[in-house]
Amino acid sequence: MCICGSIEHSQLVERCSLLVEQGVEFSDQDGIKRLITLSIGGIEISGTPLSYRDAYQQADSILYRAKADGKDRFVLEKAKEGQSPIS
Repeated sequence: MCICGSIEHSQLVERCSLLVEQGVEFSDQDGIKRLITLSIGGIEISGTPLSYRDAYQQADSILYRAKADGKDRFVLEKAKEGQSPIS
């Protein structure tokens, strides 16, 4: 779960697309460089009344849809109004 209040939509899309395209490189505990790939699924909440649970469930569903489409995917959709009370 990520809240990016100060990042413009286009900047967020650009950053996530770059991460998915290039992967993430890190050194493991033995100093060996590793490259991991990732899929990202998320929702854009802009004035939509939504509980944490609904936001999480929607983002999780989009992530699994991204994974089902193949490796290294990025999917961002507008949030749908939630079902559970806002909390």
